[in-house]
Amino acid sequence: MKKKIYLFRLLGLLLLFRLAQPGQAQTIKPIFEDGKGRTSIIAPLGFLGINTENSSIRFQYFYAKTAGPDPLGTQLIKRNRFYWGINVTGSAAGGISNLFSAGVFTPGTSACLFLGHRSLFFSALDKEGTPVLHGKKQVAIEDWLTFRTGGQIANYTLYDETKPFADQISKERFRGYLAQVAYNVLISGATSIGVSWDIAQANNIDDLTAIKFKQQTVISAPNGQNTRIFEREVNAFSGSYETTIVNTYSLDGVRYFTPDSEINYALHLYGRLRHANDQPVYRAGVGFYLFPKGKVAGGIFVESNDLGNKISDTPQFSKRIDMGLTVKFIMPSLGVPEP
Repeated sequence: MKKKIYLFRLLGLLLLFRLAQPGQAQTIKPIFEDGKGRTSIIAPLGFLGINTENSSIRFQYFYAKTAGPDPLGTQLIKRNRFYWGINVTGSAAGGISNLFSAGVFTPGTSACLFLGHRSLFFSALDKEGTPVLHGKKQVAIEDWLTFRTGGQIANYTLYDETKPFADQISKERFRGYLAQVAYNVLISGATSIGVSWDIAQANNIDDLTAIKFKQQTVISAPNGQNTRIFEREVNAFSGSYETTIVNTYSLDGVRYFTPDSEINYALHLYGRLRHANDQPVYRAGVGFYLFPKGKVAGGIFVESNDLGNKISDTPQFSKRIDMGLTVKFIMPSLGVPEP
């Protein structure tokens, strides 16, 4: 019951956002996400972006066929409501600078394919191509349903000081999967609400301690008088590594302000309910974003990864707060949105 009350309260806060006036364009930027790159708002544009909280670089391609003349009548408009796209993410522990090593992503790469359907319950255009206005306030409303599925590949170096010296360092190859169903509603091009459920095979690598150590190899000359010492720095994780099946329920709300100004800005509120091993963990955060006239958009977000202190070893709430930055370069050539 407490879980439902929490979600309803958060939804109520999101719905308090004042609706924009009708006539604004039905567009939204694909930038709103949490510290793990998760979101229930899948926006119809291509982009290239970074997220400093989980040290990731993400690329998205989106395609939807534009509206055209209806074969049944030259004065009518036919919309293709289906769309599809791909999303590829590379991430690394230790910062964005560690994303590449010897030309490959380390330690993890994920890729997914998404398919969707626009105007599931609310039509955006009528057969003549005129925007459809809904309700007493006559506002433009459009919704879309998206299904996303993919996998993740990651290679980790683990360190366990409790084992014998020869067994303390080991390699772990992770192969996971993800499936998500997301539903979004966009109101007057300025207010968007998204809900989603996803299931994934995940690991607890984020809960382990990241360490660095130097590995030395000593080679002696045949005469025994000279030696060479080769040294390399190793990034590893210390702790008990585990994998599990995780169910996550997400709720996102976005409100655009001053859409007609030179610099638009938006507020993003989100909540997450994560279920793993019958242990519910609540996460929540808020983000503030800027959209100058151009293709670059970015913002900062503040979040708590464990509101109820269920899995954290830090009882003080302020120490369980994280802050991150996300920046995306919107690339319309990587996606063709519908009008």
